[in-house]
Amino acid sequence: MLYSGEIIDNTYKIVNEIGSGGMGVVYLAFHLRLEKYVVMKKFKGDVSNVSLLRNEVDILKSLHHPYLPQVYDFIEFENDIYTIIDYINGYDLSYYIKNGEFFSENQLVKWLKQLCEVLVYLHEKPIPVIHMDIKPANIIVNSDGNICLIDFGISLGQSETIKGFSVNYSSPEQYHNVLSILNGSYDEMVELDGRSDIYSLGATFYYLMTGILPDIENQEQPDISQFDIPYSDAFVSIIQKSMNKNLSDRFKTARKMLDAVNNIKKQDKRFKKYVAIQICVSSIAVLSAISGIGLMINGNNSIIKDNFNKDYEKFVESYEQNDYSATDEGRRILDNDNYQKYIDNETKENLLHSVGDCYYRQNDFVNASVYYKKAYEAAGSTKNNNENADVYFRDYLISLIMNNDLSKVENEIDKAENKDSYYIRIVEAQFNLYIGNTDNCREILNEILSQNIGIENEYMGYLIYGDSFFKEKDYLNAVKYYEQALDVKKDISVLRKLGSAYFNCMVYVDSNNRQYIEKSLEYYTEIQNDYYPSVTDTINLAQIYRFTDNYTEAENVLKRLSDYYPQDCRVYIYLAFTSYDKNSSEVSMYCRKAHELFITATDDVKSSIPDDDLIEIKKMYSYYCSSEW
Repeated sequence: MLYSGEIIDNTYKIVNEIGSGGMGVVYLAFHLRLEKYVVMKKFKGDVSNVSLLRNEVDILKSLHHPYLPQVYDFIEFENDIYTIIDYINGYDLSYYIKNGEFFSENQLVKWLKQLCEVLVYLHEKPIPVIHMDIKPANIIVNSDGNICLIDFGISLGQSETIKGFSVNYSSPEQYHNVLSILNGSYDEMVELDGRSDIYSLGATFYYLMTGILPDIENQEQPDISQFDIPYSDAFVSIIQKSMNKNLSDRFKTARKMLDAVNNIKKQDKRFKKYVAIQICVSSIAVLSAISGIGLMINGNNSIIKDNFNKDYEKFVESYEQNDYSATDEGRRILDNDNYQKYIDNETKENLLHSVGDCYYRQNDFVNASVYYKKAYEAAGSTKNNNENADVYFRDYLISLIMNNDLSKVENEIDKAENKDSYYIRIVEAQFNLYIGNTDNCREILNEILSQNIGIENEYMGYLIYGDSFFKEKDYLNAVKYYEQALDVKKDISVLRKLGSAYFNCMVYVDSNNRQYIEKSLEYYTEIQNDYYPSVTDTINLAQIYRFTDNYTEAENVLKRLSDYYPQDCRVYIYLAFTSYDKNSSEVSMYCRKAHELFITATDDVKSSIPDDDLIEIKKMYSYYCSSEW
């Protein structure tokens, strides 16, 4: 057993034990070098074959998917084996079930789609990875409302016969293998494949939808279709099919199940009724079989086209307002096979690039680069003089820079046919800024901004120029270039940069200058009114009110924010500051809450807290809570 404060391998400081199960004990630990929280999972059982375990962990380390945690390391300590994994800030589905949470169909369909996407990724690898322990406790809902499938220490490789077992969620064939092992009948064991994961996924959703634990030993347990539950027949039928006791009657692959999830609307009763009416009308009119079929196809196509247009309009609206849900909406359109005939090349390019933008705005540069690259490939090469392809290529390279994949950027530039294009020069400016060559960055920008380089490049150039000064804390010059970017094009990115730059002018240049205060308030208010603001946007708005002694309004803004983000430590840090300003008795309560949530916050959240503010909250916590942060 490991104890709080104990340091493992000179790297990992144990915080506390956060879980245990049949296959391992789980600890929350702090990585001393990287200064981030991670999960340490201890293997139980036979660990005599260390090389085999290491090989399996190496496979897990190679997995990269937005709905999977990243596996970092494999260590041996005092005859025990541990894997080091991403810490995911959120609660697993079993937590919500225990707290009596009701799940809407839209919410469940979203999660089921995400889980199917994970299984497609895992099962279709050259050496398939089968999870073998899908259940509510292994599905975490993160702070963004998306799922993360955890606990891969018990499942690796299609050749393995059995790795874990749960009477509630394991498939019948897993149960069969357990009985065979107990009876010593190893020759009767069956080989498991991805359909076992499909069963477990269905069993998980059976529980989420009915509140009844599935049990493969209970021969009289009713099918999900027998429950009176507020879910569509199409959705229920997917879960029922995935839980079929016979392997051959389940979805053959995770991709087939994903297709079914994407087509739930098509199976809706209203759609089927529409088709039935078309058949009836064609019969009454004594139409020929051919014309009848044509009518049904046209009716079908009309509905699909209408749905596509509605979904696309919804996506565009969400995208333009910086609503993060646009990411899922865009991907859903791109993945819907029925929509493909209505997506022309230009629309597809724009969709891919816009989804990339959504990821980029969330600082998810890995997925941003994936979609930017797809947009670039869809648009064709630059030799065809496709300006869109140039834009997409530029954004693809910039996302790689932000992901610190610098060698790949250099390779891509070396392969580019026109290395002197304005798009490549913009990338080179961003590259130089990223590695700290500010003078080179500005020299490039001075050269190209004096020419006619197009709106998109001009906008990007002024933003990078402003960033170069912001990085040096020269906020007045940052404002100057951000304002020039705003003159070229208005979107949330430049409004956010201007709001932040004016805010810093107010704090670090001249707190009595009303122009700085008013301009910062103007831009952050515009973001609040016309876009979907981030947590940081709203906190900055509250900070403006604080610095103008309007503590009541600052507190109101932050309390509303806490309703939407109750697990975000930043909200409570600034509530503590505001309470202190008001001489409120709630300071200690907010300090404790901020500290509690900071421990498990993600690296992105921690890095977004200014150093001065972090130092200040630590001092306040020490004073008001009589303890060290």
